[in-house]
Amino acid sequence: MRKLWTFRCIALVLCMALAFAALEIFCRIRYRPHTPSGWDLVNRMEAHPYTMLHYHKNVHSAEVNTNNLGYRATADYPLYPMDAPPKDRFTVVLLGGSAAFGAKSDNDRSTIAADLEKDLSRTRPTRVVNLAMGGYGSFAELIAFTRYGLLFQPDVVITMDGYNDAVALIYPNSREQPGDPIQYNSVAKAVAAYWPYGFRFTDDYYLAFLLKQSALLRRLAMAEYTSWDNVPGEKERRSRITAITAAQADRLVDSYQHAQTQLVRVAAANGVKTIIATQPLRDYPGVVEEPWRQELFKIYPRLIETARQTAEREHAAAYVDLTQFFPPPNAQTFADTVHLTSPGQAIIAQKLASAVEKYIFHN
Repeated sequence: MRKLWTFRCIALVLCMALAFAALEIFCRIRYRPHTPSGWDLVNRMEAHPYTMLHYHKNVHSAEVNTNNLGYRATADYPLYPMDAPPKDRFTVVLLGGSAAFGAKSDNDRSTIAADLEKDLSRTRPTRVVNLAMGGYGSFAELIAFTRYGLLFQPDVVITMDGYNDAVALIYPNSREQPGDPIQYNSVAKAVAAYWPYGFRFTDDYYLAFLLKQSALLRRLAMAEYTSWDNVPGEKERRSRITAITAAQADRLVDSYQHAQTQLVRVAAANGVKTIIATQPLRDYPGVVEEPWRQELFKIYPRLIETARQTAEREHAAAYVDLTQFFPPPNAQTFADTVHLTSPGQAIIAQKLASAVEKYIFHN
C-alpha cells in the first residue's frame, strides 16, 4: 500500500512538473518581452536617500544616458568636495523635473541642458550640469542643489519648475502636505512591484530570482507595470480628483515660495546667481477638457506670480516666464501634455541662454 502511494505521489509530481514545463515553454514563446529601450530602463526609478526617487543609474543607450546618480549625463557626478571637477569654465546648474531632464528628446544632444551649453559656449567656455530629475518639485530641487549642485562651484543656477508642485496638489495624497514628491502613493506601489527587465524593487530576493527565471510566474504575478496607468488604483485615483480649495492652494503657494526663496538665498550665500523659470505646458493657458488639467490651469497662474515676486524680492535672482513663448495652440512643440519635443527643448534653451546673457553678463 505504501509503495502504491509513493508511486502515485511520484507520478503526480512528474505530471505537475511536465505541466509546468509545458506552460513555461508556451509563455516563453507567446509572451516574449520586447527589447527595452533606453527610456524603459531609465524609468525604473530607484529610492534615493535625500529626494525619494531617482531615475535608474548607469543606463547607456542611444536615446538616453544616466550617470552614477541617475542624472542625465555620461560622466559621473561628484559626491564629495574633494571629487569635484576643477573650476575651468563658466558653470550653470539646471534644476527641474522630467521636462528639464530632457524627457522625450531624441537623444542626449537635443536636450535643454545640451542646447543651453551649446548656445552659451558660443561666447565663452561653458559647462551645464543637469541636476533635473523626474518628479522633482521645488523642495527636491533645493535639496539637490545643496547636496550636489554646489560641488560644481556654479556661477548660475536655473530652476525650471511649477508643474510638479502644482500637479501634486491635485492628487489626494498630497493635499495636506504641499511639497511632497509627485504621485507619492503610485510611486510607492510601483517601487514595491516587479518590473520587467529589473527586479531590484522586489523586497523578497528569492521571489525576484524566481520571477527572473520563469515567464509563467511573471504572467501569474500579473505585475508587469509598464506605465503609471497600469499601477493598481492609479486610474481610479485620477478619476476621484476634486476641486482644489482656497486653503489648499494657499498652502501650496506658501510651500513653493519658501522652497524657491531658500534656493535663491543658499545660492547667493555661495556667490551663485539664480534664474527662476516657469515650465511651459501644452495648451496653457487655453481651454482643456480633462478635470485634472482644469484644476492645474487654475493654480498655475498663482505659481507664476509667486515665482515672479520671489525673483523681484531677492536681488540675486531673475525670472523668466517660459509659458509666454508657447501660446496655444502649441501641440507641435510638445510630445505630450508636459514634455517638449527636441525642437521645443531647443526653444527653451535659447530663451534661457538669452536670460543668462541679459541678467548675468549685462546687468
